[in-house]
Amino acid sequence: MWASVYRSATPGDALNCFRAEGSACAGDANATLEDFQDWIQRTPENFLIYEHEGNFVGFAHFGHSNDDFITEEGFKEQCNEDASAPYIHVRSIAVDPLFQRDHFVQALIANFESIPEDLNKKSVHLRCRDQYVDFFREQGYRYIQAMTSDEVSTWHEMGIKLRWD
Repeated sequence: MWASVYRSATPGDALNCFRAEGSACAGDANATLEDFQDWIQRTPENFLIYEHEGNFVGFAHFGHSNDDFITEEGFKEQCNEDASAPYIHVRSIAVDPLFQRDHFVQALIANFESIPEDLNKKSVHLRCRDQYVDFFREQGYRYIQAMTSDEVSTWHEMGIKLRWD
């Protein structure tokens, strides 16, 4: 039986989010366990936690902003608006290595996509590494620009326009 659950975060999810992001994302851009604890305490509704048959599969973490562009360090400062702000910026989407098969990743993204639509957002933006650009294009994201590079790869901004004003 297919038993999947999507929900907001609880304090007990911080360690799983930290581990999933650390194993899925290379480099020094990963959040600390303390970051996850703080974010979940302040805005648990800005997380979409995915469980399958009682197991943590992965998560999406996002913030609301009045800016359609977020700087490298901007997520912490610029994405703290309330849900009425017109833009969503995805901070992280990560799936536990035990579940890193296409259907789990695509299910998480598909369920996340209903959030900005339900909140009547103008657009969704994210940054991803080189190896994920094609994947997010396949999910409907438009390539916007190359951003900074580090010893691991280049970061790329991508987005989906949901409505025109």
